[in-house]
Amino acid sequence: MLLAVRHAAALAGGKPLYVAGYSTGAPLALLHALRAIDDPAVPMPTRLFLFSPAIGVSEFAVMSEFAGALAFLPGLQKASWLDVLPSTTRSSTTPSRSTPPTRSGG
Repeated sequence: MLLAVRHAAALAGGKPLYVAGYSTGAPLALLHALRAIDDPAVPMPTRLFLFSPAIGVSEFAVMSEFAGALAFLPGLQKASWLDVLPSTTRSSTTPSRSTPPTRSGG
């Protein structure tokens, strides 16, 4: 993987480096990005795209289904969210679950 990314980075010539991984390739892409943090000789990807990542999840993750029950407590309001969508605009208010993400026009 390192050899392939180094070759792609050399061919890109300073352009953004996008690394994608599918299934068991996703953890390899993630591992490469983590190694790039520690080693400046490893090309740092501009973006990672992970498709159906085969990344282990703890058995404790099932408890996330019950996290929403604690959303009434101060500071845990976001625990009821099923997903968090990226926002392209900065706002002083927190978007609600029903608020669709916005895109800035070009």
